[in-house]
Amino acid sequence: MVCHLAATSTVSAQCNQLYEWTTWTSFSGNSADGTINYGGSPVGVNMTANYTFGSTPGIYNFGAFSGFGGTIPNTTVPYTTWAAGPGGVTTMCFSQTVTNPVLLIASLGNGGNHVTLEFSLPYALVYDGGGMTFVNATTLIGAEGYAIIEFPGDFDCVTIYSSTPEWYTNITWGLHPPLFQVDIAGDPEACNEVNLTANGGNTYSWSGGEYPNQPTNTFTTSGNYFLTVTDNNGCTVLTSVAVEVFEDAQVSIFEQICEGTPFYFQGNPVSTSGTYTANLQTSHGCDSTITLELEVFPSYLNAWQHSICEGESYQFHGQSLTQPGQYKYTDVTQSGCDSIDQLQLIVLPRSNSSQSTHLCAGETLRFGEVLITQAGTYTQTLANYLGCDSTVTLVVSYLPQPFTKIDSSICQGDTLRFNQQMLTSPGVYLQRFNSFQGCDSLVQLQLSVNPAPITRFSANICQGESYLFEGEKVTASGQYVRRFSSSGGCDSLVVLNLSILPVPRSTFSESICQGESRTFGGKVLRTTGVYRDTLTAVSGCDSITILNLTVQNTYNSTLEVSICEGQSYLFYNQSLTKAGQYTERFTTLAGCDSLILLSLRVLPSTSSNIQAEICPGRSYSFGGNDLWQKGTYQQLFSAASGCDSMVILSLNVLPYLYSFPEIQICQGESIDFNGRTIEKPGIYLDTIRMATGCDSIVELRLNVFELSSSFLSASMCDGQGYPFAGDILKTEGEFTKILTSQAGCDSVVSLALKVFPTYRQETDVYLCPGESVLLGGQILSQSGFWNFGLKTSEGCDSMVAVRLTVHPEYESVQKVESETPFTWPVNGATYDQSGIYTAAFLSAEGCDSIHILDLRIIPVKKWFAPNILTGTGSNGRFTISGSDQLELVKTVRIFDRWGNLVSELSNLPPGNPAYGWDGRSHGGEVVTGVYVFIAELAWKDRSTEWVSGDLTLMR
Repeated sequence: MVCHLAATSTVSAQCNQLYEWTTWTSFSGNSADGTINYGGSPVGVNMTANYTFGSTPGIYNFGAFSGFGGTIPNTTVPYTTWAAGPGGVTTMCFSQTVTNPVLLIASLGNGGNHVTLEFSLPYALVYDGGGMTFVNATTLIGAEGYAIIEFPGDFDCVTIYSSTPEWYTNITWGLHPPLFQVDIAGDPEACNEVNLTANGGNTYSWSGGEYPNQPTNTFTTSGNYFLTVTDNNGCTVLTSVAVEVFEDAQVSIFEQICEGTPFYFQGNPVSTSGTYTANLQTSHGCDSTITLELEVFPSYLNAWQHSICEGESYQFHGQSLTQPGQYKYTDVTQSGCDSIDQLQLIVLPRSNSSQSTHLCAGETLRFGEVLITQAGTYTQTLANYLGCDSTVTLVVSYLPQPFTKIDSSICQGDTLRFNQQMLTSPGVYLQRFNSFQGCDSLVQLQLSVNPAPITRFSANICQGESYLFEGEKVTASGQYVRRFSSSGGCDSLVVLNLSILPVPRSTFSESICQGESRTFGGKVLRTTGVYRDTLTAVSGCDSITILNLTVQNTYNSTLEVSICEGQSYLFYNQSLTKAGQYTERFTTLAGCDSLILLSLRVLPSTSSNIQAEICPGRSYSFGGNDLWQKGTYQQLFSAASGCDSMVILSLNVLPYLYSFPEIQICQGESIDFNGRTIEKPGIYLDTIRMATGCDSIVELRLNVFELSSSFLSASMCDGQGYPFAGDILKTEGEFTKILTSQAGCDSVVSLALKVFPTYRQETDVYLCPGESVLLGGQILSQSGFWNFGLKTSEGCDSMVAVRLTVHPEYESVQKVESETPFTWPVNGATYDQSGIYTAAFLSAEGCDSIHILDLRIIPVKKWFAPNILTGTGSNGRFTISGSDQLELVKTVRIFDRWGNLVSELSNLPPGNPAYGWDGRSHGGEVVTGVYVFIAELAWKDRSTEWVSGDLTLMR
């Protein structure tokens, strides 16, 4: 990839020639790799070629560079053979964009072998060590040559093309650090002229342009221009810019055509002389004018038709014509266009004919001057309808008037056409017609009308059934008609009136008790459900009865009840106090029986005495109460049987002791409290068993001074430092520091540090001429490499490197001559007429491309002649055929194998089997064998051509 200087380009240089040179590290096959220390950073160098690289421990004839002001290390460098012949390609690329790289070349070519190198970029000479010819800004020739050349500007890659074999040349690359900056502003591509302005120095020197010693220069021609800039310190910078000046395109086309020949210009047919102009715009936005100068010469065509009678002749340009056909005589005007006399000759036949006719009763017939009224044979010599003599014999016969009687019948409702009458009623009808012999004919019609019988009947079916009517199943009520042919040939109608009878349906519900049954439809039912019974109604259709049957439950339950002594139990209006079995029967709401059985028990009551002691401060739970005083207490409880039980409590309270220690610790420390390790603040109780058996309670109050903790979050950009507790942090992470508080406890400070990256992003942007893109606040529209310093969303520096490429547009004019319709590959369209055609397309890079086609359709000239002649059938005559451009076979001469002229014919229409040589000479047939012909052909473009060949006569 090659990067050119764009609308605003930046290059740098220095006052001396202190260069950093490549340290080469590997040579593998057709590749060589090295590194340059450029401004403190390594830059990779890679060279690839379609041949194999080698290396030498030093530069050949190193002394040839002794006059160079800078230091050149005489270390290992590549050597190249370029290629063993034409087609050598070497590509040299850097790992990043570099400024003003220099190339050292040692021992290029020799006295007997001059080697030519062409570069993809313009170069400038830095040092000439001799033996070099610098042809132009991109080409040099070496004859044992030594030089250091510079490629001004910012570049990634340079390609070198070689066309001459070379067996040994040392090469290496160098760079130097920048000192001051030079900018070139302006659009290097424009219509008619380009204006560029340089700044950054004191004096300026361009290699061309209207103002070569001014910072602002105007260019009217395309090319690579060098700019030398000198600053106040006398240091110079050499840079270059590729200027493309697009001129307004002027295309002039001159065409001459003959009248009647279509010519297309910009897709429109043009048929008159004049100047035609089409204003277009080139792909670069410049004006493009196509001017057509068209001159139309007139052509002349005199066409007429003439008739002669058989046996007569007609004179046509020296020819005595007796045969029918189309004859042309073509002359050429001074302008080269045709002047054509075209004759259509018709030969009218003479005839001897015999005709016959008839006379109807009462008619007369005129035959020539004779009026015929009766049958007979008559002869006349007349001029036929073509005007030639004709002998006509007429045989006349006499015809009587014919009479025809017809009997016919129609069906009732039909119509019969009788001549122009439409008949529907019976009767006798008479009409006059022309007979097939042309005389009047009487026709009598006896018409009768036959009736159409109708059969009607009705039918009933039940709902859901179908009725078969003349092969069709019918399921809906209505009238149905079928038409049949009766024995008399008339239609017979059958009409069906169909009725649908409904199916009666009734639904009812019943319920029974569990264990009962219900008889329905001949079945005994005992379970809940929906049951259906089908009967036959009076109408003969099914009658459906639906029963919803519900079976109601009966209930039998047993109760077991216990009561305490002295209590009673109410059981269905009975107050029971004694144990025993009791029953009760009742009816449910649904009317079904239900039985309940009661088993009753009577439980006895109890009493007890309890002695209890409690420790001071504690309580004794008795009958739901907490007791802490000494005394006697009574409580009525429910025994396990559920009956009352009297409990008497005698409660004694023992004496007690308490202690309340208070301790303080720091967070993270702990104390032992009667065997327990305690580290959290709070009140802790522990019990010490006394001799009395009661506890002595120790209540510990523990205070824990918390570790002072603080949590901080911070961020910084990559490459910065963040101060934290006396340290400077440079990496992302979580950091903790422990300090001492006023209470004597530790204090912890935690920091979560986020490091936001800085970015360097390289991207490619492609534009078409005339387009622009907004990058870094600048509107860019020219090829180049741009660096933009931006801020990320976190406020960190971000460097975006944009490689902007403006693809070229294309404009071409293509002249084509074709004998056949031409398909233009540009747009796939096929043209069969001469003309100027244009097409606008996108190039492979998506940019405009304008193509102009100047098409000339040249008529095809082809002729064909048979090589066998039989004298009969399709091969009965020898004639010459051709394409539509063949106008006339002017002369045909036939020779035998000894060179004798056998026959000569003139002015033959091409391909007409009625003309040509019929295998005869001087009135007689020639012998079979091989003959030679020579013919002069006349083409429609007024040219003539002599052709020859051989043919075999067979009989």
